[in-house]
Amino acid sequence: MQALVSVLPRGISHRAAYTIAVFISVSCVVAAFSPSIDLRTDANIASFGNDEKVDYFRLLEVDGSHLIVGAADNVFNMTIIRDGNTIRIVNSSHYFWAPTSETTKDCKQKALDQDDCHNFIRVLAMDKHTGHLLVCGTNAYKPLCRILDAKGDKKVRREFSGIGSAPLEPRHNTSFLLDGDYLYSATISDFTGADSLIFRRNINSDKNGIRTERNNLKQLNKPQFAGRIATNEHVYFFFRERTPKVESVDSFGTNGLYSRVARVCKNDAGGPEYFSNEWATFVKAQLNCSLPGAKQFFFDQIVSISNIIEVPTEIGIRRLVYATFVSDYDFLSHSVICAFDVDEIDRLFTKSDFLVSDSTKSAYYRKPREDSSLVGTCPEGTNNLTRDQMLTLKATPLMADLVPNMFKQAVGIYQGSDHYNQIAILPEVRLPEHDHRVDVLYVGTDQGNIIKFVSLRGTPRENQLADPLVKVSVMKVANAPIRRLLIFNNQYVVALTDRKVTAMPLAQCDKLTSCKACVEARDPHCGWHRHERKCVMHNSTAGLFLQDVLNGESSACKDFEAAAVLSAPVESPKSSMKLAPILSPIEKVNKTGPSQFKKHVSMPNCECADSPDLSNCPCATPGDIYASLRSSDPSNAESIEQAVTPGWHFPQWLLITILLVQLLIIIGLVVFFLWMKSKSKSAKSNVTSRPILAYDNGSPGISTRSTMGTLSSKTTTISPHPVPFTYGGSIPPETMNYEPFQHIHIDTQSEGYQSDSLGSKSGSDVASQMVGSSKPFRPTPRDMLNSVSRIDHH
Repeated sequence: MQALVSVLPRGISHRAAYTIAVFISVSCVVAAFSPSIDLRTDANIASFGNDEKVDYFRLLEVDGSHLIVGAADNVFNMTIIRDGNTIRIVNSSHYFWAPTSETTKDCKQKALDQDDCHNFIRVLAMDKHTGHLLVCGTNAYKPLCRILDAKGDKKVRREFSGIGSAPLEPRHNTSFLLDGDYLYSATISDFTGADSLIFRRNINSDKNGIRTERNNLKQLNKPQFAGRIATNEHVYFFFRERTPKVESVDSFGTNGLYSRVARVCKNDAGGPEYFSNEWATFVKAQLNCSLPGAKQFFFDQIVSISNIIEVPTEIGIRRLVYATFVSDYDFLSHSVICAFDVDEIDRLFTKSDFLVSDSTKSAYYRKPREDSSLVGTCPEGTNNLTRDQMLTLKATPLMADLVPNMFKQAVGIYQGSDHYNQIAILPEVRLPEHDHRVDVLYVGTDQGNIIKFVSLRGTPRENQLADPLVKVSVMKVANAPIRRLLIFNNQYVVALTDRKVTAMPLAQCDKLTSCKACVEARDPHCGWHRHERKCVMHNSTAGLFLQDVLNGESSACKDFEAAAVLSAPVESPKSSMKLAPILSPIEKVNKTGPSQFKKHVSMPNCECADSPDLSNCPCATPGDIYASLRSSDPSNAESIEQAVTPGWHFPQWLLITILLVQLLIIIGLVVFFLWMKSKSKSAKSNVTSRPILAYDNGSPGISTRSTMGTLSSKTTTISPHPVPFTYGGSIPPETMNYEPFQHIHIDTQSEGYQSDSLGSKSGSDVASQMVGSSKPFRPTPRDMLNSVSRIDHH
């Protein structure tokens, strides 16, 4: 990456240079992606649903050998049955729950879209202790929850309002967790989509729950939730949100969005008195998913997360969570994967300084943490805190440091409109030939693909690769976005779209028809069987399989490819002679006896070593047969040599074409950025620079410094993506200087990314279009002049 940046013209800023470098890098990654395996009509892939009716499948819950799936007006109980190579999804039963006729009628009189007047299931959780099933749905804009007896006749044990637990509109995101009697949910609680909240309530009680403060943009600012995880003490919510202008210094590429992780304590009992219904332990921090450099290139929009993956290390168990990110530009769009250590998140919340703002300063600044601070802790009896302690906790929810990426930089970079969406992880898959363990990643996309990766993190190859994620295969399963992805019983990958539920094996080894393709795919689940001579799902016996996940080296396949080539006639390039099938030369040798070629064969302790016919001998390798063929028919030696030597060379003309295309792309981007820079300079000559102020609605060129006050000499402006600091460290001086960038036009009415329950690009980003209600009125210069005129008149 640094080498690419160094060859670009000096007139281009560091941020722009890194944008070009990223584009070049991801272009190379895309070129390496092989064509997808189309499984949409594969007879061995199971599916439930149809292309005519939209069921809006969204949620998955595993109950032993059963899958519980939420949809519109229905909850399905499914099982997966395998008969040989055939997989079937059987709908064992379903629970029908539609809105009442009165509720539906009322909805159709108010809703803009009549299709919204169904009960879209958005919360589905099984109580592992009682076996009861919690179901919450939109219920035609009147959210409702039910607790069902999952066994037997699905008797309704309790029904209560779902406001705050499920959204009103099906296009809004929802993340939830059922922990005993407590339901944690992150969603929208009003019709307009303006009131986003993280909420906890007791599902067996009518008491008020605990939530984030309404209209407090310091806690949540039009968030889009990507998912949640939980530990014994905490619940974490991952989301992206709009950032106030006070937190932004340059908006090049940020789109006004930051990716965050928020955390609350399970023992939080709410604040004292007036704050009894508000979180006392809410904290949040920015996620660092970026490419390194003089100015980090950030991927700003988190889309989905995995469950917690526990990885054994020398110092204990390491808890990781993987996440997919996207970043949109007018000319460039790409997706990446990052991973975060849960213990590092906890450590940051207890050690980091804070980012704060007040009425006397126009930008966020770093406030040192005091040793006695309660921020980021889980004190007992939060409802007994003093009012001042509660106000301090509410004023400093944002950490100054960034959550570090376990990979050190973004990995799995993919450029194109087919964005990463859902992600599922199969951890600690054993590699028999190396005795290593690797994580296998399945990533669903907006266009119905499932991309399979293998992570070489922790293997000897980790430090030798620029990207530790190796792409294994791309499987096309649908023509619509993947809404949910799940590894079921460590045997199947289950994918949900709006119309179908699809189940498939963990690998498609039978689609790899040659030894070379099987080994070079580097699939941890596949190996070339030495005796059966085909690519199969391997077991733990390494000696029977040819596999090289770490290097993808297939040179050992030449002996196995020889048998395949010799099985059909091949024409010699220097004569019209045909090579006969493999048994014909052996039959010719049989006439003179086996002694003629015994010296070419090395098969100790083999019962058929003296047999004249080696074609059915399990001890014989293609190399043995090849040696006997050459000795039995020396006149055909050259033709046999050409027949058994596979073509391993890539066409040179195609390589030259790819290099020329990438060179033209580089030249075009350089010219484009030079043109933008010259245009920016000409525009800035007519514009007076101004400070970036909180809630500044003034037009460019009009300074409003007098209305907001000035920065003190000790105040440091924080960039939209602060350089990761060490805990309690000082601010590097280079963060004080920023280069000007030409702002990119952002269409605020464009579709936002939806995730978790909806996937990405699945509907209007209603919450992102709302104006914060706590935004104060800012008079324009015309208003001020009119006010002065009225005073003079009086």
